[in-house]
Amino acid sequence: MAPQRAMLYHRAMRRKTGILVFTHGSRLKEGNEIVIKLVEQLRERLGYEHIEPCFMELGKPLIPVAIKKLVSKGCNHIFGYAFFLVPGRTCARTSRSFSSRR
Repeated sequence: MAPQRAMLYHRAMRRKTGILVFTHGSRLKEGNEIVIKLVEQLRERLGYEHIEPCFMELGKPLIPVAIKKLVSKGCNHIFGYAFFLVPGRTCARTSRSFSSRR
């Protein structure tokens, strides 16, 4: 293997990926608990502990807090997955905008 390729390979092998599952958040406690329970089930089912739930607002932990938690666990690569339970105002507005253009 060429030295440059070997260096890239070893760097990738040292990568520790953390996953953020984030959503907007809800004023309803039950709505936020759904996301937290989903992440707990993902951790268990995948056998991967570096998955954290977080919220853009209206829930805790907020995104920066969850990122810090993953970094403190040694994650140096973080993947964010947006998870929305129901279409909110922004999604509904965007959908109407696209459908009116047809």
